[in-house]
Amino acid sequence: MKDKADYCDISTPKKMTEKLELKKKIYNKCLSMLEENAETARQTMNQIQNDANEAEQEHDVFDGSRSELLRERDIYAEQLQKAVDEIQILKKVSFDGLEDQVEFGAVVITNRQKMFIALGLGKVTVADETYFVISKDVPIYKAMEGMKKGDQFTFNEMDFEIQEVF
Repeated sequence: MKDKADYCDISTPKKMTEKLELKKKIYNKCLSMLEENAETARQTMNQIQNDANEAEQEHDVFDGSRSELLRERDIYAEQLQKAVDEIQILKKVSFDGLEDQVEFGAVVITNRQKMFIALGLGKVTVADETYFVISKDVPIYKAMEGMKKGDQFTFNEMDFEIQEVF
């Protein structure tokens, strides 16, 4: 059975290595963003918990400030859990080879924009290039799902041509 990399349009091993390195750089940028989000939520949540503990010692049991702080802490706990869940999803991206079709974990370069199919994180800049990090749930992904290099599709009345997938 052939590996996915055997089906990609790769002229040299160097080109394959460069594509994998670029994919890893985009991945690492995304991972860094998510880890930063998780750490910010964790620190804020812990600070609010400390404030709530202090409020409990300083006020009577009928004071609502501690309850308000605990609700705010819970909001940050949800943000932390979301970031942790997204990190786990991102870690499912494979680096065993290059993708040959538009699917989760692929870098897709069209005549209009560059995308990384993983999570809905927005724009990231890697090597002075902007990549849109999108999830499999967005309409543009649905329009190009399963397509390969050279395929064309229309989205929002604009024509796209897939120039590279890896």
